[in-house]
Amino acid sequence: PYNVFSNAALHSSDNIEVNCASGVGYTIALSEGIGNYEHRAMISGAHALNYNLYTAVNYALVWGNNTSGTITLSESGTGVGVNHVVYGQIPPHQNVPAGSYSDTITVEITF
Repeated sequence: PYNVFSNAALHSSDNIEVNCASGVGYTIALSEGIGNYEHRAMISGAHALNYNLYTAVNYALVWGNNTSGTITLSESGTGVGVNHVVYGQIPPHQNVPAGSYSDTITVEITF
């Protein structure tokens, strides 16, 4: 849950699992969703809660499609499923009402 009174950002993570044949190169890109790559947004009615998705736990590089200052993740298949962690961060001090906020991100894997 997001606490509008907290001085700390809210962090979360999840995995994208890719299973490619050994030696096959692939690239993972993420769509903007609602908003833009600088400020993705989850919405609840007319209210928006800004967040973003990153390639590493230091939250330095926005995971996108290599446009607007974002990067993609490129790897090579190993023949077994490999998890790639997506790190999410919601900045603090967003004055939004309680509710269920959501966004849809498309994962595009090119090989």
